[in-house]
Amino acid sequence: MRKFAPILWAQLFAALVLATTFAKAEEPSWQTEWEKTLSAGEREGMITVYGQARHPVSAAIQTFTKFYPKIKLNFIGGPGSELRHRIMAEKRAGKHLVDIAIGGSGTQVQVYHKAGFLEPLSAAFVLPEVRDETAKTLGL
Repeated sequence: MRKFAPILWAQLFAALVLATTFAKAEEPSWQTEWEKTLSAGEREGMITVYGQARHPVSAAIQTFTKFYPKIKLNFIGGPGSELRHRIMAEKRAGKHLVDIAIGGSGTQVQVYHKAGFLEPLSAAFVLPEVRDETAKTLGL
């Protein structure tokens, strides 16, 4: 077995430390990203959600309001077909009033998809417990 001179070990160690330090410095932590997200939400002051007013939605709104009192949650409730027509009319008028649309009908999702209104939601997930696809749902 070949032995490395102490100077080579020192150089290798220094290279590893530098690589690790710069790798960590370049990649923002989820905490930093979450703080930026909360700050932006508080500056905007409101999030608008369209969906059907059912008990789980009501419980989620109450929980959100409790944890994020600086961000008003504007909930517009109604049947899915009515909300779909509303969203389509807003988009035709060049308005983007809804941040999140909650719906269960595959037909509505297809309409939004064909119109190009859908964006990947997973890209907005910041918290590790939300990104973890193996975690159980909240069961609200």
